[in-house]
Amino acid sequence: MCYTKLLSRLKSYRPYLENAGYGEHRRFSGEVGGYREMQAYTGINIFVEPGLNGKLKCLSKFIRSIGAIQREYSGNYSFEFMVVGKEAENTSRLKVRGGALLNCQRIIKEIETLSGYDLIDQPVLKEFRIRKRITPYELTIIIFGSDDFNVAEELVSALKQSHKKRMAVIRIRDDEPEYHFGNEFFRNVEKGTNC
Repeated sequence: MCYTKLLSRLKSYRPYLENAGYGEHRRFSGEVGGYREMQAYTGINIFVEPGLNGKLKCLSKFIRSIGAIQREYSGNYSFEFMVVGKEAENTSRLKVRGGALLNCQRIIKEIETLSGYDLIDQPVLKEFRIRKRITPYELTIIIFGSDDFNVAEELVSALKQSHKKRMAVIRIRDDEPEYHFGNEFFRNVEKGTNC
């Protein structure tokens, strides 16, 4: 899937949020209303495969676009980073102010530091389903570089209850990202089709 098509879908699938804060009334200048509807994600979860340190600078443009998608959000939200693998304690959180420009380099550095240089032969993701429940209002981003799709198959079983319409899957190949929309990617994996 092309980059712009993925972003368009992630933007259109943003949940509608109510009571997000006070804003000026549209019809009556100067009046402030208590309810304001907007489209945005309440949080962003990033799952990354181990061993991708030094290979993720190519994601700067994508992270910047996520910031643009979130610009409407008036509250604070978090990026939560989780390493795909056996060590469930490999997590990190970064709080972001709604409407602010994202520090892309800081986010990529955070992901790369957690990912490290060491690959894990057989990633086990069951613990993430217990530790982190993904709500319908959050965006999930999965980043991996495996060629044999073992990681993808594990993710299918571990994230079965998550909302794949609000998910991006990024595969790093030869230091270049391949972008996939969650629903289509997981459908192909479940059928055994090479994505």
